[in-house]
Amino acid sequence: MAADIVIVYAYLDSLATSAQQTADLLDGASAAMNLTFPGNSEVTAAYDDFLDNWDRHRKKLQAGVSGVAQALLAVSEAFKAAEDELIAALDGS
Repeated sequence: MAADIVIVYAYLDSLATSAQQTADLLDGASAAMNLTFPGNSEVTAAYDDFLDNWDRHRKKLQAGVSGVAQALLAVSEAFKAAEDELIAALDGS
């Protein structure tokens, strides 16, 4: 018994759009505020370390999510192209 393969292009495209929007938000609007804590240099230093780590990891996360968005678009386009080729082959026979 053969199983049907169903590709919902709108779903793939929607996932790609959502992933890219998330990547864009991580790229621009997610930077934390630079604060100082007067009278407590240890807290200020710990907060600065946190910001440095957050920025570094946020950039890695942004790059990964952006890559997922590009991959989803590539999958959608590949399935559309394969489907078009199959339709053309069936129409030609």
